[in-house]
Amino acid sequence: GYGEFDASVGVTVQECSVSTTNNNKSCGGAQAQKGTNAWEIAGPFFAAVGGGVRYAVSPTAALTLGLKLTAAFGSTGLLFAPAPEVGFQFGFGGGGKKSAKTPEPESTPEPAAEPAAQPGPEPGETP
Repeated sequence: GYGEFDASVGVTVQECSVSTTNNNKSCGGAQAQKGTNAWEIAGPFFAAVGGGVRYAVSPTAALTLGLKLTAAFGSTGLLFAPAPEVGFQFGFGGGGKKSAKTPEPESTPEPAAEPAAQPGPEPGETP
């Protein structure tokens, strides 16, 4: 992808009240410590990889949990950014309902079996 990534961390710095220092080792005037943020700007390119799980709490709703690791790189260096993700998904449209079934055509009844033949008189015999 293409984009800028920014990251900050709190740091403590030492301020001098004069503009010159003694060989960059100590402050030539009054000193004060204060907190500020140090920033790293990375990019403009990045790549990400990740994975996760989805747990269905009902036929139309699910909880998701994932982890993504993004690496931003370019002329300013390399910055890794882990990104945990938690989510909830809800589906519309009745995913849990049974679909309407097309009725099966009625089958034609099988013809009744012919009754078993009864032995009758042999030809030439009288009953």
